[in-house]
Amino acid sequence: MSSVSSVSSVSPAPGAHRPAAGAAAAGRLFDGMGPGTGPTTSPQGLAAALEALARAGFSGVQLSAGGWDTVMNGRVVAARLAPYRSVAADHALRYTLHAPIAELNLVAPDHEFQVQQFRAWLEVAAATGCRTMTYHPGRFDPARQPGADAAAEVARERDALAALAELGATLGVTIACENLVTQQWWPAGQRQHSCDPQWLLDLVAAIDHPNLAVCLDMGHLMLASVVEGYDYLAAARRLVPHAVVLHVHDNFAKPTRSPIETAGVGPAMQLIRGEGDLHLPPGWGVIPLEATFAAGGFARRPIFVLEVEPRHWREDPAVLAGCLATGNHLAELAAAGPAG
Repeated sequence: MSSVSSVSSVSPAPGAHRPAAGAAAAGRLFDGMGPGTGPTTSPQGLAAALEALARAGFSGVQLSAGGWDTVMNGRVVAARLAPYRSVAADHALRYTLHAPIAELNLVAPDHEFQVQQFRAWLEVAAATGCRTMTYHPGRFDPARQPGADAAAEVARERDALAALAELGATLGVTIACENLVTQQWWPAGQRQHSCDPQWLLDLVAAIDHPNLAVCLDMGHLMLASVVEGYDYLAAARRLVPHAVVLHVHDNFAKPTRSPIETAGVGPAMQLIRGEGDLHLPPGWGVIPLEATFAAGGFARRPIFVLEVEPRHWREDPAVLAGCLATGNHLAELAAAGPAG
């Protein structure tokens, strides 16, 4: 099992990292830097979120379109999408879209419908100016598909992604496949295959398409390294060159326990225990983010998403400013490259 006893966190002092230099480094290496908007449900709500983040000094934003009602019955509703498209175009920001999670899964019984709605989300991404769209691959649950062969289902997903990457090329959108975590308490056979970095790299290599790449989620990788027993930094350095999206956030490297064991308590109690995928501001936990960025290798100019739980910064300008300062600091480390 991985040890986290020697992990050091990011230097947290906002303003101590020469923000102007950090911003310049971020501009060279990354296709924008900033948080996700979190859920929005109206063009006005999206506009308010984008204005707040642009005013705070961020250059990139992750959009979550699941609450926009722009995709109905697996197809884009152009009249619903048009005002969101206009709002996005009104702001000088770089965008990436995170596709819906539970609702979009190519390893699901209704595979044909999943492909149809995947195409719709690629259209939403393109319409809102997103260069990339993040998707969670490799999610097989035997309870939903009794008797199904996991390898065959995942192979079908791979074939679908190859065709969808072709559509992405015509739309100017790259699909970013995100690394996930398989929970220790899940029943046998249920697995998020991308918890294994080699599986994710093999998926990208097998499809071998410029519009199919990796979304490197550093919080997920830290937790998966503990569950699966591999070295976080070694895995991160292998994934970084293939990443077109970075999800940068923090946690305490303590995997989630079973809801039965913890009486099903919510996020606040989970944070008190320090367990799970907490999406903390960088520097609040124990992930070695400085070492991750100092190793360099960001060959595909990924968008740098500070994927922090919005409740941590929406009403606290100091937390938002700290995220920006830390992001700029990490960008400087990446620009400097490996020591020696």
